Formats: sequence, C-alpha cells, structure tokens
Amino acid sequence: MSGTVNLCNICSIRRTPSSSSLLCISKFSNVLLMCSSISTSVSGINNPFELFTTSWINTSFSLFFSSSIKSKSARQNNALHREVFERPIRQSPTSVDSPSAQLTNFNHRKVSEAPINKSSPLASAHMTAAHAAPQEPTYREMKFENWTQKLQRGFQPEDVVKVLKEQRDVDLCYDIFRWASQQRRYKHNHLTYHVMIQKLAAETRLDKVEILVSEVLAGACDGSESLFNTVIYIYIQARNLGRALNVYRHMRKTSDCKPSLRTYNTLLSALVDKCTNSYVSQVYMQNIQALFEQMLAANVAPDIFTLNTMIKGYSKSFHPDDALRIFHQMEFYCCKPNAHTFNYLIRGLCLQNMTDNAMVIYQDMIGRGFVPSNMVYNSLVNSLSFGGELQRATEVLREMIKKGGVPDFITYKTLVDGLCKEGKGEQARELLHEFREKDLALDGISYRKLLNLLQLWSDTVDAKNSKIS
Repeated sequence: MSGTVNLCNICSIRRTPSSSSLLCISKFSNVLLMCSSISTSVSGINNPFELFTTSWINTSFSLFFSSSIKSKSARQNNALHREVFERPIRQSPTSVDSPSAQLTNFNHRKVSEAPINKSSPLASAHMTAAHAAPQEPTYREMKFENWTQKLQRGFQPEDVVKVLKEQRDVDLCYDIFRWASQQRRYKHNHLTYHVMIQKLAAETRLDKVEILVSEVLAGACDGSESLFNTVIYIYIQARNLGRALNVYRHMRKTSDCKPSLRTYNTLLSALVDKCTNSYVSQVYMQNIQALFEQMLAANVAPDIFTLNTMIKGYSKSFHPDDALRIFHQMEFYCCKPNAHTFNYLIRGLCLQNMTDNAMVIYQDMIGRGFVPSNMVYNSLVNSLSFGGELQRATEVLREMIKKGGVPDFITYKTLVDGLCKEGKGEQARELLHEFREKDLALDGISYRKLLNLLQLWSDTVDAKNSKIS
C-alpha cells in the first residue's frame, strides 16, 4: 500500500549511530508510525495482518533506540563520576616559595572562594573531593609510627622495656604501652608495668598510675616485690597512705610476692612521720606496733633502720620506756646502735624529763665515739636547766661549742633564765660574754636580747629588795 512504511532499510544500517543520530531516528520512526496510522485509517483496512506487522515493527524500533540512548547516557555519567571522584590528587612539583607555586595557590584559592551553586552536580563533586583529600600525619603520629616500627614482629616484653626507657615523652610511652597490649600473642609483664609506672610517677600522672596499679592488682600480670615496693613508695610520696597499705595487704595474700624488709621499712617510716603531735602519735603508734609485730611473725629480721624508726616513734609518742626496751634489744637482733639511735633516744628521754637516763645515754654515746647533734645538745641543756642542774647544763653547753655545735636562742635563754632564778645574774652575764667570743652564731641581735633579759631580771630583783627594806 502507499501509506505503508518499510523499515528494513533503516534496520540495515551497520555503523554505530551517535546519540544525536539515534535521537533523530527515534523521532523519525515515531513520525512514520503516526503517518502510517493516519494513512491506514484514511484508506481503510485492506490487509489487517500487514497493519499489525507494521505497527509492531515501528513500536519495537522506537523502544530499542530509546533504551540505547538511556544506556549510553548512563555510561557517560559513570565515566564523568569516575573522572571527578576517583582521579588521584596530584601534588605540584614546584616549590612552595616559587612564583609558579604562588600563582597556583592563588588561582586555587580564587576558585575555591568563588560562589558555587550548591544544587549543581559540580558543587557536590567539589565538596566531596575536598572532604576526601588525605590529611598529613601530625608530628606526634609520626613519632609514634617511628617508635612502633622498632618493635619487630614477635616482640617480647624486654623489647618494649627498651623502647620505653629510650623515650622521654611520657605520653608517647603510654601510647606505645597501650598499643603493645593490644597486639596478638603479646602480654605485658611486671617489668613493663614497672617502667611505665615509674615514668608516669616522675611526671606526677597519678591518675594513670592508679589505672595501671588497678590492672596489676586485678591480675593483668604477675607481680613482683620490686614493683609493689615502688608502688607503695609512690603512694606514700603522694600522701596516700591508705592506698599504700592496701597494696601491702595484697602482697601478704600472694604466695610469691611477700612483703620484704624494704616494704616494712618504707611503711614504718611513713607512719612515724605522721606522728606530728601527742594525740596523733598515740593513734599511729598502735598501727606501727602492729606492723612491727607482723614483720617479726613473717620471719623478717629487722635492721638498724627498722629499730631506729621504732625508737623514733616511741620517743615522739612519749613512750620512753618502750624506746629503751628496743635500744637494749639491739644486740638480740644483731644490730649495733649508731648516732641516729642515740639522738632519737636522748631527745625522747629529755621530753619526759628523764634527765639522769638521758645523761647516761649521752655518756655512752660519747664513749662510742659519736658526735651528738645540735638537737641532742639543745635538748640536754634545756632539760638540765629546767631541772635546776645549771652546772651540768653549763658544762654541756661549753662542750657543745667546743665540738662545733651551734646553740639556738632558746638554749641560751633557758640557761640565762635558770641562772637568774637562782640569783646568779652576774654569772649569767659572764657566760654571755664568754659565749659571745667563742660562738660566732650568737649575733648582735640575740646578744642584745639576752642582755635586756638580764637587765630585766636585775631590775626585778632590785625592786623586790627595796620593798623588803
């Protein structure tokens, strides 16, 4: 028929059409289909089968070319997406200070600062590419990477200890310590914990020290005597005696880390230092005595430091009899007294006005060749002066100055007061002149204060005599 369109010639095209040609052919096929339908409706249906075949071919042809256009458009969009988002960022080989680099940076800044339509695909691609740009590692991250590379595969705790000791940055050490604990087939031991805790304590990072100590007590590693002793010392320096005693109780419960002599000495010394006044000393001495008994029950033999600490504690808590008992038991513990032993003991006896016993210990100290400290001399002079033994007090003071001791103002004042009470003001004045020539430590201010005291006593005595007469 005249209105029928034969599409065989169009289907026989062998070359690959472009997107524009495909669009034209698709539109042209639609026009032919419309013309064919109009022609058929006008001329009448001569052959129904021919009409059905023509319509089916034109419809299939139109759908085919439409799908081809859509698939090619999708491929072009995917190629554009890969070009924008997956293209690697290339660094300019020019120097930052070179003119070309400055020009490039200026243009880049100019483009980045230009207004962009956020609804356009280019704007979203620009924003995504900006977020996807890789960031350079910080200096801390680079140092961490360098130090962790020193730990080769299959490293042991000894290797970690070596790295921790070489590193001075405590924060970086802590990061390496935590990183190593997360590695497979690795577990920290008491050496690594010991080094890490010491470094943290040196920088007063007590919060992290508490975390590591809690891990050790919870069983993160097998403890050791040196580790626990270090922890106790750190807690004592931080004035956390309660926590130190908790670590000590944990040591007593273990089978291979029992408290040692160092442990007991550290705790005893810390408890004695808490004895600041008579009431506090009474409270702490009960704990000190109990700890000393636990030490003996554990078959830990005390040394001279332990016994001196006990004597010091008893002396500060006004228990001179117990202090003398420990002093006489030293031979039983195979220990010999030293200068500190006599200093603590004599001071404790003088505080309780046990002057005779103090003088006996003082003579024993001189006979053993020890030189008493200024504290001992001042305590003896004050105790003898208060006791009315002014002659012995004067002899001790002269011996003190002869051996290089330095009496304090309280010692001079106590002796002068004692002599004035006995009515020996002139003798006190002569002694002051003697001591002023021998003792360089008696400065002009102290000397004038003592002379004024003598004058006050002299005026008081004269006033009493005039009233009597």
